[in-house]
Amino acid sequence: MIFLLILSAISLCSFGQNYIYYHQTFNRVDEDVLSENYNLALLRLDSIYTNYDFYKNAFKDLLRIIGNKPIKLISISDIENFKSIRLKEVKQSTVNIQLTTIKAVFNIAIRFNWINSNPCNAVKKISIPQKDRLSFNEIEVNLILNNSNNPVMKNLIKFGLLTGCR
Repeated sequence: MIFLLILSAISLCSFGQNYIYYHQTFNRVDEDVLSENYNLALLRLDSIYTNYDFYKNAFKDLLRIIGNKPIKLISISDIENFKSIRLKEVKQSTVNIQLTTIKAVFNIAIRFNWINSNPCNAVKKISIPQKDRLSFNEIEVNLILNNSNNPVMKNLIKFGLLTGCR
């Protein structure tokens, strides 16, 4: 079933489903089981289901927004439109994750010669300003340490402060 579609007729929906199938099929879980490396096999299986949700949700949203068009016809403006609509629906970081996921999938399509270029390459991710980290000033640190009666707790607090623990 996979990759037997005619190049120009591959729709976004078919492509998304085939990519997910590809991702699941070519996993090395079977090799791990045969070599009795069961812990690694379980980790890979867990990764499949986690990644599967990312791919499925990203493609479901892309399909809803731009429609089930042939992947060769998906343009930069389609991806920009996807980005702007998703920004109204979810957080900026979620849109960036979905753009990264979609870009990775389109790179696979290039590798299989289904498309010539990745429309996501020209689309910039949303710049998310970093929040200032909260930190204690010297007076606050002294107050905390002076009010701690337990020497073990005092050492833990010092350790946390000196190593940058949050």
